[in-house]
Amino acid sequence: MQLSYSQLEVILTAHFQIHPDKVGTFRARLKQLQRLSFPPGVNVGRGTKMAYGAEHLFQLVTVLELIHIGLPAATAATIVTKHWPHFAAAYAWAQASIYRNQLRDRFYARVLHSSFKEFRSENEISDGVYVENKESLLRVLDINSSRSMYCYPVICVSDVFQSVTEAAEKIARVQVLSWLDEVNGWFVRRSADTHWLFPYLPMDRVPGKIPGE
Repeated sequence: MQLSYSQLEVILTAHFQIHPDKVGTFRARLKQLQRLSFPPGVNVGRGTKMAYGAEHLFQLVTVLELIHIGLPAATAATIVTKHWPHFAAAYAWAQASIYRNQLRDRFYARVLHSSFKEFRSENEISDGVYVENKESLLRVLDINSSRSMYCYPVICVSDVFQSVTEAAEKIARVQVLSWLDEVNGWFVRRSADTHWLFPYLPMDRVPGKIPGE
């Protein structure tokens, strides 16, 4: 899937419900992200047209969601760039639930963030991203010994994915089916190496067929 910048902007303004009189201000926020070299790989030089893929779109959506929550733009961009594979996996699981009808779960990206990292040991992690379903998210929020060390911004990626795809189809006139295969490639199956992926979800509830298996 390829999007023009104008299509990208239309989708973002629709998803975030930007008032028509405020589009210029919102556009300035997007320019600020470009100055931060975000999303990675799109600053190709003045006068060069850039084609945006699903990855670029959802990276921008994710960083704007974090800014909307209250994180500074530079911090949000760093988190999304560093942990994009985790966010991408969350969107892939959300897609499986919405479009492939294989799951009934709603999925969330739980961000581990601390603004006080300079006051703590260098050995402590400063940030992270965990993919949760409703069950695992409630367990983490119910009992967590590290709550005083970190804050947990949470994005409901299921809602975000559905809102963005609806805006793309209905307003930007994008054939969403053309990007589902791309998003499907972001799937990650739970294993010993994916401690960040909803640890309370039984293995027998993962989708039956994952690309590349």
